[in-house]
Amino acid sequence: NMMRYIHTKYWDAKLCEAMVTKHMKTKIVKACPNIKVGGVPKASSVEHLVTMKTWMKLKEGTKEAGIIQTFDMEKFFDKESLVDTMFTLKTKADIDNKDYRLWYKLNENTRIRVRTSVGESDSKLIKNSLGQGSFGAALASSINIGCAIQDTFHETSSTNIGTLPINAVVMQDDISKMNDNLKQARAGCSKIHNTLMRKQLSVNHDKCKYLIVGPKKFRENTLKELEKEPMKMGGIVIKHAVTEKYLGDWVNELGCKQSIDDTIKERMRKLTSKANDIIMLAEAPMMGADGTSLAAIKLFEAQVVPALLFNSESWIGITEAQINDLQGFQDKFLRKLMHLPISTPKAILHWDSGMEMMKWRIAKQKLLFLRKLMYKEDSNICKRAIVNETLLGAEGLGHECKVLTATIGLPDVRYNQVSKGDIKKAIIEHSRA
Repeated sequence: NMMRYIHTKYWDAKLCEAMVTKHMKTKIVKACPNIKVGGVPKASSVEHLVTMKTWMKLKEGTKEAGIIQTFDMEKFFDKESLVDTMFTLKTKADIDNKDYRLWYKLNENTRIRVRTSVGESDSKLIKNSLGQGSFGAALASSINIGCAIQDTFHETSSTNIGTLPINAVVMQDDISKMNDNLKQARAGCSKIHNTLMRKQLSVNHDKCKYLIVGPKKFRENTLKELEKEPMKMGGIVIKHAVTEKYLGDWVNELGCKQSIDDTIKERMRKLTSKANDIIMLAEAPMMGADGTSLAAIKLFEAQVVPALLFNSESWIGITEAQINDLQGFQDKFLRKLMHLPISTPKAILHWDSGMEMMKWRIAKQKLLFLRKLMYKEDSNICKRAIVNETLLGAEGLGHECKVLTATIGLPDVRYNQVSKGDIKKAIIEHSRA
């Protein structure tokens, strides 16, 4: 029952808008700053998470301190101005005059209905709003907010990964900022607030948090200082959080290991009921028509595994204990599905089910992600973070993938072209050996 806009445009208007958006797309994507990944083709939110976790891993290794800030824009698509977005499209992306006029005319008076838990509301005319759900909304919004944040901080950095300067990064309506000290964090709050106000936008203060990473003494001293003079954004206090959900993963100020632990535990808690529902469905006579449990296993693979391992590419420093917890979750499902006792040997359980081990699922996702990342342009922030991590000798994602490729007998994906098929084949062969 998530509320979403339902646009009542006729099919010919939708087709025209899609064609105009396609014509503008190349210029918009080219003009999008590298700090922005939302709405950009072939980009994903996990890139920002890998960058953040790499930074955290370096801080852990050097015993240095830092502050992570997360900002969530309030009613983003509802409030984002169409006129302001069009101005950005023209000045930054230099779209054609005809595209400018057509796209504005197609979006200036949008009639919407809202789907709620009790049905659809009456239609209402919305003026000067970008509108969620239109063909070019995400793309146009990407350059609008991305360029605004980039122009706010220009070339200044608040921290770095080796030679890579970092300040704020944006994923659609989510902004994160990494800082070396409290002064930079306070300045970031002020600058981002002023930028959003100019864009007629605001943040959801309840969802804006900051995390203090580093030695225990630094965290305690910083919290004492913040008690005397709280961090504020637009006159409203921003709260401290030990752990915060960002782009689908939980980020904990105690480090990468604890972040992964929090993420895994929360997902297993939520997905337990879904796994049980699949088992109940499997008990129906129709589901057993082929005499096997394949239907239930396929449902588990399609609905539970992707949600459980979402963003697992960014799980830098995952431990054997955490992998065992994930494997235990899968094994528990199989035992309940097949009505097997807990004493059933795991080797037999894994062989009979034919399901891939969690260890190799995560390894495959990391290798495929890094392979894809290394094909991106050199200006990509996540790629530069991996390169700098390698130069610094840190044990981040690049190091983990190097170990994985050596284990399964493949060349290092950071420096060699390896196909997706070769990676999948090598992992299957090694896992069966």
